[in-house]
Amino acid sequence: MHDAGQINREEKRVVKTLFEWRSRSWYGMTQILPYLYLGGLRDANDVEQLKEKQITHVVSIHELSGRVGGTLKDLNILRIHMADLPEANINEHFAETATFIHRARLAKSK
Repeated sequence: MHDAGQINREEKRVVKTLFEWRSRSWYGMTQILPYLYLGGLRDANDVEQLKEKQITHVVSIHELSGRVGGTLKDLNILRIHMADLPEANINEHFAETATFIHRARLAKSK
């Protein structure tokens, strides 16, 4: 039989670990290159995070309608309407996306 105090400590440890994993996995964009970040829809709408990282350009790929970037008026957005499915043909958007990112780099933007 287990001691109640031991279970309580173990539960606290597990909850703490899960919370840390969740915040690391589900929130916050990842810097890929000095000028390139990868994140989810939540990140694209997180005005504070966009400002903090001085992000001015966003490639938004999803099948939802609506604006990303919250209330940022100076945000340049390339919207690609596409379902997140294995059979989605993302290749057809590579040239357009590469051009958009390259232009942002030339403008010394992120």
